[in-house]
Amino acid sequence: MRKSKEERIIEHGDEILKELHKVYDEGIGIDEYYKLLKEYKKLNRRYEKTIKLADNMGNGIMDQNDSLSDNLQYTIKIARNKLLENVSEHRKTKESFGQNKEKIKKYEEALSESYSQNSKLQNKLNGYIKQYGEISHSFNEELKSTNPNSKTDINPAEYKNMDIKRVISLELSKESNRFVLSKIKLNNFDDMLETIEENSSVPNFINGTYKYIKNCFNKNGIVFHDKNEVFYIITTKQDLEVVKNLMTKLNVKRKVFNFTINFSIGLTMFIEGKDTEEILLRRCTNAFIDSEKNDKIVVK
Repeated sequence: MRKSKEERIIEHGDEILKELHKVYDEGIGIDEYYKLLKEYKKLNRRYEKTIKLADNMGNGIMDQNDSLSDNLQYTIKIARNKLLENVSEHRKTKESFGQNKEKIKKYEEALSESYSQNSKLQNKLNGYIKQYGEISHSFNEELKSTNPNSKTDINPAEYKNMDIKRVISLELSKESNRFVLSKIKLNNFDDMLETIEENSSVPNFINGTYKYIKNCFNKNGIVFHDKNEVFYIITTKQDLEVVKNLMTKLNVKRKVFNFTINFSIGLTMFIEGKDTEEILLRRCTNAFIDSEKNDKIVVK
């Protein structure tokens, strides 16, 4: 049987060792060479075992390696396909996001433009409201200041161009017995002006109020229209309590144009030998002011 190169080297080494033993009984060179040869033999035996093991397992390992390679290739293929699908889906998502982003941008631009238009419209509306308020206020002021219901239109002809002070003086010269002066004012008149104008007219309303007051006193009292919603009433030969009861009947609340009609009323009686026209008028005015504050008929 043919020997391998390694086996020939070992045999040669044994022969040399024998020769060295013959030449030298002892020595470092022999010992070192012996150790090297011993290690070489171990390596050779390990190498032979490795070769045999490889021969026994070689076919199975290669088959397994082939199967493993196939599985690895399949896994790589699946992973590559998944990756490509992810890339494709990402591209679609990106395109969709870009389209949505463009839509959102257009919506934001439209919304911004809408806000701008709304702001302009709101400014115009505020301007209209302000202008309307000024016109309405001016109209109401004009109604109150230029009311055609002057004294000459409603009051008796004998009181033409007179004020209340002169009327008091004139009536006192005729009759001072139980002379009672009352001042009354229609409440919430300013709030009613617009509604009155829509349904009738301010002059007609004032004239109707004058007649209503006159009828409440059975036409015996003197009703004097001072200005706008303010009237004076003069009665004589009647006790103060009787006049107050008449005022209570006058002031029964009633509805006109969905407004509640009622009056602030202050009254006083002339004191013979003590009062003058000025004192009587001032005391009546004070009673009227208290009536406005307390919402009841006040006698002083």
